[in-house]
Amino acid sequence: MKTHTMMTVQIPSYALSYLINDDGSGLAPRDKGEIDRYMSGWYALADNVGGDVVVSVISPETDEFFSWYPEFGQPCVCADCNILVLVPE
Repeated sequence: MKTHTMMTVQIPSYALSYLINDDGSGLAPRDKGEIDRYMSGWYALADNVGGDVVVSVISPETDEFFSWYPEFGQPCVCADCNILVLVPE
């Protein structure tokens, strides 16, 4: 697989388990809907090129940080993540 698109973003920490492990069990329905709305653009791009979306924390050893400007939601604790659209070669 090769990278079609990649962006580094500030993802709220509460969303990581859902985005990385597909485990939304601790999320409120409103939060899950907000994450899904944000990710829908990434999934649409992946569908257009026949690829897959991957969310990856840049450095798991790096402390999370407070951000006034996360990719979605209210200001909160975030982690720097790469969002990649991978396509088959």
